[in-house]
Amino acid sequence: MPVALYLRRSAELSFSSLVILALVFPVVGGQIKAALLIYCIVAVLLLEVLRQNSIVCLHRKTFTFLGTLICINGFFVIWGMWNSAQFEGSEEAINVYLFFPLVYLFLISITPSIIDLKSMARILLFVSLVISFITIAQSIRVFSLGIVPGYSMLYYIYPELANDYMNFAFTGGDGYLPRATERLAFLAPFSVALVAFGKKIGLPNKLVLVNFLLVLTAVAFTGRRVFLLIVVLTIVVLVIRRFLVRPRQVIQGFVVALSVALLVVAGLQFYGNDPDAEDSRAEAISADVADDFSDFTFDVRTSQIEKILAESNRNPVLGVGFGNDIATHVRDPQHPWRFELTYFALLFQTGVLGMCLYGLVGVQLIGLSRDAWNQGGDVILPFIIGMCGGLVAAATNPYLNYGTGQWIIFLPVALFNVVLVNSSRSQLSRPSIRRTDGEYGSAGVR
Repeated sequence: MPVALYLRRSAELSFSSLVILALVFPVVGGQIKAALLIYCIVAVLLLEVLRQNSIVCLHRKTFTFLGTLICINGFFVIWGMWNSAQFEGSEEAINVYLFFPLVYLFLISITPSIIDLKSMARILLFVSLVISFITIAQSIRVFSLGIVPGYSMLYYIYPELANDYMNFAFTGGDGYLPRATERLAFLAPFSVALVAFGKKIGLPNKLVLVNFLLVLTAVAFTGRRVFLLIVVLTIVVLVIRRFLVRPRQVIQGFVVALSVALLVVAGLQFYGNDPDAEDSRAEAISADVADDFSDFTFDVRTSQIEKILAESNRNPVLGVGFGNDIATHVRDPQHPWRFELTYFALLFQTGVLGMCLYGLVGVQLIGLSRDAWNQGGDVILPFIIGMCGGLVAAATNPYLNYGTGQWIIFLPVALFNVVLVNSSRSQLSRPSIRRTDGEYGSAGVR
């Protein structure tokens, strides 16, 4: 096997393994992840030396988006220090808003030669199946229905789960399950989109449908209404899009789905009338899940909004920068500068001017997504929809406030970069097409 081919395949395997470990096991295996990352970087850099064409490459629009984001982040990190942010808060702000984006920028630049959309779709499908299974298995255990085969293997990685498991919020000593189920903010809408576009990506229909059902069940067991919201919104958007293309098929599908739903409701009604079933564990589970989704009280978050907005009025233009906290708002006593309501907190941290600047970054991200869609076709849509779901869920959850949660943006951006770079390279390889689009590669600007 040629050295270049070996390096490319081993780098691809290392990157795929890194993504799987980072998403499925977010809080352990740091040394293994670091080793995979280092090998991936070294292999790509060696490929850069061995091959004549550039391997390390950022598309011009990707570079503009990432550069703008990092510059704005850097300004408000410094502004936070200027406004007397605590040392720990400033240190975390540097890591979250500068260090991790720079690492992601470097990773995005080396990925065009080692990943593609179809491979990444398969990886995320596998991750979705694993996380959904673990979430469901933990729920079954919490409801004292026994241990699902395969779930006990998690004890070897997270020994604390063997004892600390009766909290339905999935605490665990290492905080595994909260971190893992957070992945559903991206994977739930992504899995819904796979039902519509999985065939174009080359994924088995049966596996895509099984994953879809598992994700829906996992979303129900988490009791997180924002997950249910993004799933419903994704289904509505895809149905509307399909209706505009083939209305007859959508109407037929709606009739079939309604018929199945009526049969299920009739079955549950019959089952509920059975006197022997009143105390069943299944009924307790369904009642608990129904209570989670039917509770529309938002007292905690309403109080947070009031406090954040009141504090924002004191510094309406530029805010106070990253790393500062609000004395009357303590979500985490050990880390008071962390906020749950990401976008409201951003108003407090960056002010109206900062919101406008980040709005510009959002417009750039939309343009980047649109260009990737135009060049790559519908196969890119599951990643775009997954990213949108993650951004919606971030409104009520602090996913973007730590580096390991920012993958919901940067992983799709890496794939957008792959599509745009490959498209530009194919155009540049045609003699009849003038070189009009730019790339940032190791050799400079083309």
